[in-house]
Amino acid sequence: MRPTAALVGVLVGAMPAAAVAQVAVEVGLGALGSSILVRDSIVQELTVRPDIAPSATVAIGALLDPSWQLLAGVRWTRGDLARREGDEKTSIMTMTVWSGSLGLRRQLNDWASVQGSIGAIKYAPSDEAKVGTLFQEGAPLFAAAALAVRAERRFGARTAIGLQIAYDAHRFGTQALRSSGVTGQRIVHRISIEMTFRRSLSDARP
Repeated sequence: MRPTAALVGVLVGAMPAAAVAQVAVEVGLGALGSSILVRDSIVQELTVRPDIAPSATVAIGALLDPSWQLLAGVRWTRGDLARREGDEKTSIMTMTVWSGSLGLRRQLNDWASVQGSIGAIKYAPSDEAKVGTLFQEGAPLFAAAALAVRAERRFGARTAIGLQIAYDAHRFGTQALRSSGVTGQRIVHRISIEMTFRRSLSDARP
């Protein structure tokens, strides 16, 4: 997301020189699962839900003190959005989802940390895929909140490899759904698991 990338640049540029010297870059690769986006019951129950999809995350963090880090990150996922009606499952489209976040991470000990963040999620189907779907009248941006726990193993002063489990939630609804009579917004829950790689630009810990 270009706005999030710009935000990362502003964040780093605004920090004191001592803090910038303690910046770390992180990447994560894994999978993400989501709860139902749409549920309806006219004749029999119909649901629309993303399949489990691969995810990739890039983040930059600045050490505030030995226990706290400030982070800005972007996550990408791409997978099938499917409609389920009875025993039938039909693929609607392959869809990209972007999310950007700002968060605080608390280092609990040498190997464990917890993180809370706020941000936004953008469903980004292609223009061709929008036709005749719940996104045909646009795909809005949704505010989101997230929590994550991570276990890491350090390799030297600057490198760490870990496993992270994250949860986020956001409200979901589109103009096309409202036009078809589906009112209100559904809370969507997402859970991801990723292998992470972190590289500090100095010898500062964590």
